[in-house]
Amino acid sequence: MADSTKPRLTYTAGRGLASVVRIALAAAKIEYEDAYLTTREDFLKLIETGKLMFKQVPLLEIDGKNLIGSDCIVRYVCKKGGLMGKTANEEIK
Repeated sequence: MADSTKPRLTYTAGRGLASVVRIALAAAKIEYEDAYLTTREDFLKLIETGKLMFKQVPLLEIDGKNLIGSDCIVRYVCKKGGLMGKTANEEIK
């Protein structure tokens, strides 16, 4: 990966909405680190940082952006990793 900092995926320690994000990151061959929210206080501290626009996780910090929401993250990762179709028709196949 050309970027000097590794992307960071923040979610709870378990399966859920971040699972599809992890799969997309693996398919796109993007190395990342997991950051697990283990307590309510961890989540509240994250909210205080201002990184969570809608106070939701998963959060992916990548390329200087704070992406929230699994759908948004997966689209970004797939485009970055070259996994999206070149045309709208290719994207729906």
